[in-house]
Amino acid sequence: MKARGWAWLLLLPALVVISGLGTAAAMSVRRGYQVTDLGTLGGGESFASAVNNRGQVVGRSRTADGEVHAFIWEQGVIRDLGTLGGDNSFAAGINRHGHVVGSAEQVDGVVRAVIWKSGTIRDLGILPRGTTSDATGINRWGEIVGSGDMVISNRYGEFGVERGFLWRNGRMRILPEVRVKDRADPSPLSNRPLAINDHGTIVGVHQVTDEWPGLWRSGPQHHARLLVRSEGAAHAINQRNHVVGSYGHGELAFVWKEGHLRQLPGGPNSNYGVALGINDRGEIVGHSASGAIHWYRGRVSDLNTLLPEGSGWHLHAATAINQHGQIVGSGRHEGEDRAFLLTPNSYRQSVE
Repeated sequence: MKARGWAWLLLLPALVVISGLGTAAAMSVRRGYQVTDLGTLGGGESFASAVNNRGQVVGRSRTADGEVHAFIWEQGVIRDLGTLGGDNSFAAGINRHGHVVGSAEQVDGVVRAVIWKSGTIRDLGILPRGTTSDATGINRWGEIVGSGDMVISNRYGEFGVERGFLWRNGRMRILPEVRVKDRADPSPLSNRPLAINDHGTIVGVHQVTDEWPGLWRSGPQHHARLLVRSEGAAHAINQRNHVVGSYGHGELAFVWKEGHLRQLPGGPNSNYGVALGINDRGEIVGHSASGAIHWYRGRVSDLNTLLPEGSGWHLHAATAINQHGQIVGSGRHEGEDRAFLLTPNSYRQSVE
């Protein structure tokens, strides 16, 4: 069973270091970006996971007493979203209305999928015979995806699995497992959704022999399919149903369009890359061995080379990008791991 949502993401900066790019790339080279330190909730570090078109950013931060809490940042102010009474929480996604989803600990330390709306936290529940859950994505209609543990029985016995869910209109529905021909193992397959678009198409991972990138087509039953038979994950999807992620043991970035998968170029002097976010213009962001990267129309840019001179930043990973080309992620600034917001200079000039 894989680690629950917010817990494994605490390792992201270390993984990026150990494993070691909005408009067109040509335009981004000319215009560059302004970088904003999103601050913390009193502790020494913060990490951003998602941004909406209003420029609201969500993620997690250390607090003054060492806990990890979900936050929302807007117009220079970072706000603690709280927990379910336990120590920790994590915000994974935000929609156009400012509704935030993620996971939070109860008093007993059990992690549950939650949604924050207007400052109020709501427990989304668990799957049948399960104990934990976490939410990873939300669309404009308030449809939420995530996963939880559960016990499934068949004629061969009882099996503990991780299974994805779609939460809609107050109800949690189990997403189907992918069908794999000639599979001898009688145990049910696990899966884990990571994102959902406004059309209801869901992307994530299917656990077969390893975790393979996959999706669920929208419809009455949300048909499950694999994108590639290789270890990795489908991390994000835009409104055009273009999917990005990684495969090849999670080391090669890809974009999937209309049934065709294409490998993206890696970062400087490397094939390694992971794609984590995509907007409707086709701009893609992620990370490579050198740090945060940006792709557009087959070109890759090292985002660290597009910062103001002497910024004091090294950007580890870019996790999401909105329709204005604003990018969020995590980096190192003045000796601390911090959440950042990159704003294209052209966008700043248009709104000031």
